[in-house]
Amino acid sequence: MAFTVFRTSKGASPEHTPADSGSEKDLRSRQIDELCRLSDNARREFYGPNHDEDTRQFYNLLDKTRRTPTFRPKISAPQLQVLLLSEAGDLTDSRVRVTINHKENGRDKERERAFQEHWRQEQFDFALLQSKIYSQFAGTAFIQVGFDPLARRGDGSVWMAAREQRSVYCDTISPWPNHWSWQVVEDLMYLDEIKLRYPDRADQIKPRTAKAEQLAGPPAGGIEMPPGPMSVTVRGLPGGEQYSTDGVLSVRTLFAKDSSIVEPTDAQVAAFEKRNMVVPKYLPKYPLGRMIVDCEGTILVDGHSWVPLGLMWPAIPVWSMPPWDNVWCPPPSKYSRSLQEAGERMMSQTEENARRLNNGMIVINAASDLTADSVGGMPGEILVISANSPQNAVEIKYPAPMPAQMIQLPQTYFAFQKELQGFTAARQGNPGAGNVGSDLFDSAVSQSQSITRLRSKLFSYSVQKAAELVFYTMCKFYKNPRHFYSNLARQVPEQKSA
Repeated sequence: MAFTVFRTSKGASPEHTPADSGSEKDLRSRQIDELCRLSDNARREFYGPNHDEDTRQFYNLLDKTRRTPTFRPKISAPQLQVLLLSEAGDLTDSRVRVTINHKENGRDKERERAFQEHWRQEQFDFALLQSKIYSQFAGTAFIQVGFDPLARRGDGSVWMAAREQRSVYCDTISPWPNHWSWQVVEDLMYLDEIKLRYPDRADQIKPRTAKAEQLAGPPAGGIEMPPGPMSVTVRGLPGGEQYSTDGVLSVRTLFAKDSSIVEPTDAQVAAFEKRNMVVPKYLPKYPLGRMIVDCEGTILVDGHSWVPLGLMWPAIPVWSMPPWDNVWCPPPSKYSRSLQEAGERMMSQTEENARRLNNGMIVINAASDLTADSVGGMPGEILVISANSPQNAVEIKYPAPMPAQMIQLPQTYFAFQKELQGFTAARQGNPGAGNVGSDLFDSAVSQSQSITRLRSKLFSYSVQKAAELVFYTMCKFYKNPRHFYSNLARQVPEQKSA
């Protein structure tokens, strides 16, 4: 079983620990640091160092090994990137259909229509596609669902977004969220946005990377910037100190199962007695879970979780391959990346050799009265030799060409890579020679998509959890009637309250 976070007893409780003052940091913030360290160490042990930067370079087709200019040509064949994007597009091509049933009245078609229109209006399918792309290239990705109370002019809106794995820290005890005890979600915000969303204690934030009293304090070197999120201290300007921050702060939100207990209140005792139930001596302090928001060592929020932890988590994992003993799964890009890199190197060497060999090598007999300085090697150049020069005084010799199988070797690597990624000839519509009927053709195509079916089963888990969380969030925060419109401006019935 996972350990319980923030276990309290009689006496001083962690929520009464003073905030960051000077060198001493809030106990709750230090506990969040420790949880993030445990998750980050497990992820680094699984993927290795510099995994995030290497994935970014690979997706953006950047050659990180190029440090200085070189005359050697570089041929890129991003077949693997195209295959991964094609697989992500195939997995998210179908539209999500959700059925909502009432426990007494049966199927609720009005809520279904409201849910579908809201899903389409907020472009949740794009968030699913982006999360699948992250998963294809980096391994485990996440889908986060939340509620923005400031959206739609204060009416609020439920949102869904794809998250990279480096911004979510999970319990390392099990790959399945039902066994987790905690989860930390990290966001990057400007100070103005933090003050807008957490006005109570945002003034107590002390950025770790800045030495000024305020983030938008006196600039260095006499250069003044306008107030706002980009009001920063510039590094290295004449007359300024060597410190700065870009204004972006880390806001971490911890969701944890807290086993703290409290004595029941008079109202709770009366409720138990009214139902003729035994009055418990203690009740859970956080029945749905505990949520703590930390920013640079300052606790902004500490209270009840808005989502029932255990049944749901705000960030849902998205897997491209089955996980083993923790939430992290191997990325499909690593299965055949070495084949693509070997093929690219061989194509580059073949092109370099062809460029050099086509120039040829000029051999001049010494008796022809020609020297290396008098022969420029230009195309169509006229050379005049003496009459007494021997036969074949000037010759152009070419090295022996490479064998054909060496030139075609990169194509063999790329064909093998397509098979490893599940893009076989049968999947492309070439099941084999002979007379093949429609049934046998469909069967051959279906059997060639075994890897795709495996990934779709893993993705169905994430989509189902995301849909349940979206519906729960809509029922929890949409209190007033509202209208949802489709792309054709078709009005749907008002959503009923939960």
